[in-house]
Amino acid sequence: DSETDAPSAGRDHRLAALAKTKHEDLKETFEEEYDHYKGQRKRKLENDFGGGDLSDSSTEDLEPSPAKVAAVEKPMSNAEKMMAMMGYKEGTGLGKTKQGMVEPVALSTQRGRVGLGHNITKTIGRDFLETWDESKEDKTIEEHVRWMAKCPESTRDWVLDYLEGSEWIEIGEKKLSIDDETSFCDGEILRKMLQSKNVFDVVPDRDLREARARANPYETIGAAFFQNRAAMKVANLDRTFGFIFSGETEEKLLNKNPLKSERPTNNCDRETPLFYFADVCAGPGGFSEYMLWRKAFYNVKGFGFTLKGKDDFKLGKFTASSAHYFEPYYGKEGDGDVTKPDNINSLEEFIMRGTNDVGVDLMMADGGFSVEGQENIQEILSKRIYLCQLLVSLCIVREGGVFFCKLFDLFTPFSVGLIYLMYIAYDQISLHKPHTSRPANSERYIVCKGLRKNYSDAVRDYLKRVNVQLDEFAKAGSSKDVLSVVPLETLRSDEEFFNYIVEHNERLAERQCTYLQKYLSFAKNSSLIDKDQGILREDCLKHWLVPNKTLDRRERGAERQQIDPDQYFGRFTRKFYGREDFSARLPPFDATMLSERTVKELRYAEFSLNIL
Repeated sequence: DSETDAPSAGRDHRLAALAKTKHEDLKETFEEEYDHYKGQRKRKLENDFGGGDLSDSSTEDLEPSPAKVAAVEKPMSNAEKMMAMMGYKEGTGLGKTKQGMVEPVALSTQRGRVGLGHNITKTIGRDFLETWDESKEDKTIEEHVRWMAKCPESTRDWVLDYLEGSEWIEIGEKKLSIDDETSFCDGEILRKMLQSKNVFDVVPDRDLREARARANPYETIGAAFFQNRAAMKVANLDRTFGFIFSGETEEKLLNKNPLKSERPTNNCDRETPLFYFADVCAGPGGFSEYMLWRKAFYNVKGFGFTLKGKDDFKLGKFTASSAHYFEPYYGKEGDGDVTKPDNINSLEEFIMRGTNDVGVDLMMADGGFSVEGQENIQEILSKRIYLCQLLVSLCIVREGGVFFCKLFDLFTPFSVGLIYLMYIAYDQISLHKPHTSRPANSERYIVCKGLRKNYSDAVRDYLKRVNVQLDEFAKAGSSKDVLSVVPLETLRSDEEFFNYIVEHNERLAERQCTYLQKYLSFAKNSSLIDKDQGILREDCLKHWLVPNKTLDRRERGAERQQIDPDQYFGRFTRKFYGREDFSARLPPFDATMLSERTVKELRYAEFSLNIL
């Protein structure tokens, strides 16, 4: 039996050993899982109770134990294990020599669909950390006008003696650079401005417009209820210069164009003389639309002169006023080109004939053309249109009349010489850049008030000779050009005039640089936006006495389609018959009719219409 029991005992011993080993394995596994569970539970409770030490006690007021529990290391993920097997250590790069990237992959600075390595990406790459310091700007509602001191009478008389001849006309080789034009601006300021402009040479127009729309604090003023932004520029200037353009007072303006109600309430102009204005180089006609709207009751007549074709007046888009009080004219050549001498002479005759040889109360000029890719020499390219617009004002503005004209840079002796001649011909002049003129461009306006006929006629004749000379050079394709119309020594000798021009140029150039830098920041970071645009629009329109409303072209089109037949026949005919009975005869014109109340209330124009 002992031999039989021996194998059985050995088998039982082995089974017991296996059971013990299995039990120990299960115990070890249980302890590992329990420790892991305790660590997770502790971290959860620390998060729930603000990270303080925990106690098994249910008493809430016990002081936390100062003992520190060792942090349980988070198990590595499968990806981390794989990286560790390949030799990766935290804080180092991959690769045999640890040459791999350590920092996260940066956001792309690529702009749009341009190719990799394009100049725009190198110059103005995307940067969502870019910021803008608004303290560099001066955002205002009211604008300060800087009038140039009046020219002394002795100076005017002295200049007229030289204008009789042509000694002041300097002719030389045509110049196509303004980099060295430092006679009327500090050289460093000029260089900085040109460099700021050059940054945008590689920027697509779309990106520039998008950045400008967000960066310009006055951009949302737009066109209001007029056909284009030009109308709002006149509204801005008119208010800034005390309504000398429209010849109105604030009280009369509010009577004729209330800010709240839809219709004018009172005709203040019934006894006033007819107001004449001329709009030159101003297609599609925003300037004229504003002036006709501002006069309200149409004791006004406008004359227009602009290029035929795509830049012609868009009379059908006069949404704020009627174009029936506006007469376009295109000159003897029939093309509306203001630079042609024959067109200027015929325009002068046409307007004098239309105003009984008196001239217009106001002339407006907005000439300009595309200089894409040549923005830095826009002044040189525009010199002849500068000349001809100023010349036309001397031909058609009446004694004591007002003139304003759009200009650009004023760095060359030719441009400054033209300003000097306006200084002689008008009582007083000012150079001004309104809020509605975008701050990053070189646009500005010359405003002249009080034409002096005893001086302006001589200046007019002199500028006509200059224009004829330029016309001859253009027709011959010559490389010659008129470099100046007033000697540089003469311009410098008048300290009041010279200092005014230098101060104006430097102030505008520095402001232009500021906003070009702002455009650059906003082009880099598309999340930036000027947050004052909305309030500035409201406050500016209120200050300029322009209703805060916009033009809904769809509603206007629907209104034209649904217009009542009575409106086609005029407001007056409804006093006698309606659309249901167009065959009704007018009442006899006798004493009974005159005694009726309805007829007594008729104005003269209405009464004359009905007796016809």
